[in-house]
Amino acid sequence: MLACFATGNVEGVHDAVSTHYYDHQSSEQPQPHGPDLFCAVVAGARASLPELRLEIDALETLGPDLAQSRTRWHWTDGGGARRVRTTVDRIRVKSGQVVEHWGHEVER
Repeated sequence: MLACFATGNVEGVHDAVSTHYYDHQSSEQPQPHGPDLFCAVVAGARASLPELRLEIDALETLGPDLAQSRTRWHWTDGGGARRVRTTVDRIRVKSGQVVEHWGHEVER
């Protein structure tokens, strides 16, 4: 999923993301969100964050169905300034597909 944000390439998302996928960061959307919402979020990030580059600081499993990443997001804002934000994201997997995502910004 991070590779999708890093490259903008969402090929294979429908294989990796369940039709029952729920993104807790997009909770205003009716459940389930599915892979199409994930693709739309990727497209929006790539369009709104020029020169987006991801730096993955950590990847870890938290249990048989949970994984977590800590990622720094680098981009250039509209005024040409370089920006960085750090997030921690968790996914839950069922039957080989991502079914849930939680994420939040953290201090660097």
